[in-house]
Amino acid sequence: MRRVTLIEEGSRLSIRALVAERFLDRFFGLLLSPPPAPGEGLLIRNCRMVHMFFMRYPIDVVFLDDSNTIIGLETRLRPFRISKSYSGASSALELRVDGATDLRVGMKFTLTDN
Repeated sequence: MRRVTLIEEGSRLSIRALVAERFLDRFFGLLLSPPPAPGEGLLIRNCRMVHMFFMRYPIDVVFLDDSNTIIGLETRLRPFRISKSYSGASSALELRVDGATDLRVGMKFTLTDN
């Protein structure tokens, strides 16, 4: 998986993320991993909702549209739950719990490859 940095336009806020683009990477997501470190996450492409089946810990999920603008936030999504479906989403950014504390709907990110 490749690594990217999401930088919020107009501020110094940045998040480092692995990008899950292949089917198996998208399917498993963070399932077999420990919680992401602060400021890190997993960006799942072609994703409008996430499931938490068999997860061992809760996460925050940020849904982004094609222009990398936040269109939805799911905080403290617990194991064995399903997020809402965001029809305009093109990707989901999975973060550790409280990783989305400073994020708001409407914030726009620029992606840079690492």
